[in-house]
Amino acid sequence: VKLFEGWLLPGGLLTVANMHDAKPFRNFIEFILDWHLIYRDTPAMWTFCPAEALNRAAVIADPTMVNLFLQVRRAD
Repeated sequence: VKLFEGWLLPGGLLTVANMHDAKPFRNFIEFILDWHLIYRDTPAMWTFCPAEALNRAAVIADPTMVNLFLQVRRAD
């Protein structure tokens, strides 16, 4: 994340997506579709954020609570 943030223009926004570990249809995706993912919760998403960017970052969820997004804005 730190590397990608460095590529942003000042004020640019980096978004990292991941599926939440409490996803209700996880078994369907893993066993029927044979699609195995690494699921993360909010604290796990924060571990990707560089310490110097914590005040410019947020972890948000989509309305379904299936996807989590770490958003980091580059300083101006």
